[in-house]
Amino acid sequence: MSAKLPGTYVNLLVDALRARNLSVEQLLGDFDIEMEDIEAPFWYVNLNVFNELIDSSIIFTEDQLLIIHMAKSMKASCYGHVGVAAVAAENLLQAIKILEKFIGLHCSVFKPVLKIKENKAYIYFDQSFISENLSNNGLLFSILGFASLIKDLLKSDIKIQANFTQVDVFYSSNINQLLGFESHFSQESNCLIFDKAFLTNQLPTADEIVFRLLKEQCERDVKRQIIKKEKLNSTKILVKELLHGSQDYSVNLNQVALELKTSVRSLQRQLASEETSFQIVLAEARREHAEKLLKSTRLSIQEISNILGYADISHFTRAFKKWVGLTPTIYRKA
Repeated sequence: MSAKLPGTYVNLLVDALRARNLSVEQLLGDFDIEMEDIEAPFWYVNLNVFNELIDSSIIFTEDQLLIIHMAKSMKASCYGHVGVAAVAAENLLQAIKILEKFIGLHCSVFKPVLKIKENKAYIYFDQSFISENLSNNGLLFSILGFASLIKDLLKSDIKIQANFTQVDVFYSSNINQLLGFESHFSQESNCLIFDKAFLTNQLPTADEIVFRLLKEQCERDVKRQIIKKEKLNSTKILVKELLHGSQDYSVNLNQVALELKTSVRSLQRQLASEETSFQIVLAEARREHAEKLLKSTRLSIQEISNILGYADISHFTRAFKKWVGLTPTIYRKA
């Protein structure tokens, strides 16, 4: 099953198209999106549909800047009651922490991760936990949109640097001009950078009671999701426990099926019913063990690569960067 995105992303696209006096009904119809969908209070759009829709819209308008205009309108409320909780937070740090912890309730495509280094705040965007990713255009929109969201929370124009791993086409000067963000392409990771002093800035929309109530709602929703996943993901858990228990990450599907006393076909069917596959579970287990070894041991990158069953250290480095957006060396130092 494809990951989900807030349908409000499509609403932002529709608003940008209508601002150009363009009809959107036919374009949306090509992707089986009805007008009643975009008029709903909150809805979801399939990740692959959104990727194709945004690329088609750029071709339709012949305007690459469409992404930037969409991003400029992004607000926290695009993420449902999680976003509204962020709006009611006491300060920017509390707002980002709420989004970091609960954004998956309404957007399972990327996870913002806040890190503080010296006098700077870094927000990294991780897509490694899903098998499908946002397209370059979709990711550019999402990250720039998150930067606009931060400005909207503070109701002030702060200096934000946006780094992207993708190669620049012609966006850099336009991002600076239209959004006021300094942007850099072909970087090590996708992230936003700003002075950490802004984290303590009080939000003009802060409301302690509303924040507490919505945070409690988010926590209840997470518990419901966990219970649901525990019921569904029994086979996935068994496979992952087997991998971590044996610490043999070079095993194949046949070997795992033999250990679990089932057939390969049955194991594949059960994992598919849990919306995953052996390769996805193996990648998740490798990632979890890699992060643990990098942070808690002094093993070399080559040794960790060998433990995880990679034939070549370069294969491990590429995989790890895809998982967390950083190379193993940089992750260990962070």
